[in-house]
Amino acid sequence: MVRQETVESDMSVDGEDLKDELERDKGDKANASFSIDWTQNASSNNHLFMMNTGGEEACYLGNDCQNSKGAKMRCSVCKICAHDGCHSRVQSQTPCRTTFISDVRNYRENGNVAHHWITTKKVKGKCRHCSKSFKSAGLMCSWCKICYHNSEVCKEALEKDDNCGLGIHSSLIVPPNWLVKLPKNGAVESSLNLDKEKKADNSEYKTKFVVKPIPVSNCQPLIVFLNPKSGGNQGVKLMQRFQALLNPRQVFDLTQGGPGPAIEMFKNVPGVRFLACGGDGTAGWVLSVLDKIKIEPTPPVGVLPLGTGNDLSRSLGWGGGYMDESISDWLVGIQSSEMIVMDRWRLSTTPNKSIAPTEPGHTVDLPPLDVVNNYFSMGVDALIALQFHE
Repeated sequence: MVRQETVESDMSVDGEDLKDELERDKGDKANASFSIDWTQNASSNNHLFMMNTGGEEACYLGNDCQNSKGAKMRCSVCKICAHDGCHSRVQSQTPCRTTFISDVRNYRENGNVAHHWITTKKVKGKCRHCSKSFKSAGLMCSWCKICYHNSEVCKEALEKDDNCGLGIHSSLIVPPNWLVKLPKNGAVESSLNLDKEKKADNSEYKTKFVVKPIPVSNCQPLIVFLNPKSGGNQGVKLMQRFQALLNPRQVFDLTQGGPGPAIEMFKNVPGVRFLACGGDGTAGWVLSVLDKIKIEPTPPVGVLPLGTGNDLSRSLGWGGGYMDESISDWLVGIQSSEMIVMDRWRLSTTPNKSIAPTEPGHTVDLPPLDVVNNYFSMGVDALIALQFHE
């Protein structure tokens, strides 16, 4: 992870160019399917079904399925598979895991996170109750991945297991009881201690949702920014993997408004960290927005390289490109990563009016960037970066 020195600056040209490109992609249907609903009508446990290209898994309804020839869809969060015509029945019988709290008045009472049990045929490991392996289908929590046999004795133990630890990435996950959806009439704003600045903010996230962290000693939530079209469409798979391993409401599609609203939403969360999935332009965009918002202390930012050059990622030790490694391993690496400080310099330029323009009537152009990341490479890395920019 890297923590940058805070400077006053505008968004760099790299960030603006990337922002313009993403705006052009907003109407793309492939990106629209990844959108998380942040409106007043948002449901806390709706599945996020995507087209299932594998085609091997059976419909979750089993023998009750009445659409055996339909296209199969898969929830990117809990991995339940269902035919296109079975969505509503699966949603009513087995909702997805809860991602936020809807009951504002009792949000303080939701101290524990409940398991989200799904039936799965492919069960790895052993039963938490009897410690025996699985020869048939079992029940697995989509949050923490612990499993129980579907037998009467083991299910009785499961019913008593009412507190989920969120698994090996618990220190990075935004617990669902931290996110509270506000009511339409705003009648309970006073109980949530919303200040005037927050009430005046018109961003979609913050007018409908508020983050109320419950003190947890080891929790340093990771907010992920990703463009589904990054890295030759590697972003499509990465979006689904992050949504499955974390709370999907901490994984943000950059084509839906950029990083600003999400950073504003989570800026007061103690220990918050950010991950920019993309090239140097994506990382620069996130850093520039952090410059504007001025969080103290400035949160650390990690990079998952999906761009072309990825010089910043190389210099920080994250590698020159993503090679389809395990995202779970990446998250483990983030938890143990060293935090370093990187200088970000602000350039102030003044045109020399004593020198006439080279072309009549042509004004002097100012440099395209006013913020510089002060790091350097030596040897082959420096040569590659020089040749790339030339």
